[in-house]
Amino acid sequence: MRRSKGELNEFQELTPKMLDESEVAIVKDAQRKVYSDEIKALAKGNTVYKGSPLFRHTPVLSSDGVIRIGGRLSKSDLAYNTKHPMVLPRVSQDAVLIAQAAHTAVGHLERNSVLAKLREKFWIYGGNQLANSVARNCVFCRRYQAKPCERVMADLPANRVEAALSPFTHCGMDYFGPLIVRRGRSEVKRYGVIFTCFSSRAVHFEVAHSLETDACINAVRQCLARRGPVKSITSDNGTNLVGIVVSGVTGRRIYGSWSLEGSGNCLGENSLLLFHFSKKYVRDYSG
Repeated sequence: MRRSKGELNEFQELTPKMLDESEVAIVKDAQRKVYSDEIKALAKGNTVYKGSPLFRHTPVLSSDGVIRIGGRLSKSDLAYNTKHPMVLPRVSQDAVLIAQAAHTAVGHLERNSVLAKLREKFWIYGGNQLANSVARNCVFCRRYQAKPCERVMADLPANRVEAALSPFTHCGMDYFGPLIVRRGRSEVKRYGVIFTCFSSRAVHFEVAHSLETDACINAVRQCLARRGPVKSITSDNGTNLVGIVVSGVTGRRIYGSWSLEGSGNCLGENSLLLFHFSKKYVRDYSG
C-alpha cells in the first residue's frame, strides 16, 4: 500500500542490542514450552522440584525472565552469559538451529568444539547427542568424511585355505634388500629371500649372495631342506626367479605355470615343484 502511494519503506538496521534481545526472546519462548513449571516456581522465589532436570544445576531466573544456570562462577571475570548460560531444551527446533550455527562457526569440527562454542551462551541438556546429530546430518561433513567405495574381494584360492596341509606346502617367494654386510675389510651386498606360507602365514628367511639364478636356486634348496616338501611357489617375474625354471632339465609348462619334476632338475632328486608367476603390477598374488 505504501509503495502504491509512492512512499518509501524505511528499514532500520539491526544492531547488536536488537540481535541480543531477539535471542533472549527466542530462548524465553522455548523455555516457556518445556519448563513452565520451573519458571513459575522460580518466579515465586522457590526452588524447582527435585524431579526436574534443572534441579542439580541450581537454576536462577534472571531479570529478563530467562532461566540460567546458577553455578559457582558469579565472582569470576568471565562474561555474564558464560558464567550463567541460558538453559535451552534440546527438543526445541531453536536448539537445533543454534547448534547448526555453532557447528558452522567452529569450522565443522568435532563434538567437543561445538559444545565449547555453545556453552559460551547456552546450556543444552543432551548437548552431546545434539552435537552428534548435527554433525551426522551436516551435508558438508558427510561429503568431506565420505569414504571411497571399496571393491568386493574375490574368494581366496584353495591353497590359502587348506588348513590340513603342513606349513610351506604352498608359499610365496620374493627378494628384499640389498643389505650391506662386512666381509673382511670390504663391504658387500647381500639380499634377503622371504618365503611366506599361504595357509599358516609362517615366514622363512634365507640369504642370497647375489641376484644371480644360482644364488636363487641355493635359497630355494635351503628352504626345501629346512621346511620339508614344497608343492608350489608363487613369485613375480624376476629374471633370477624365472631362471630357476630355465635351468631345470625337465621343466615343462602347465597352464601358465612351470613344473620341475624328476631326478634331473636343478632343485635336487625326487622333487616335484610347481612354479606360479604372477602378472605384472599385481602385488597380492605372491602372498
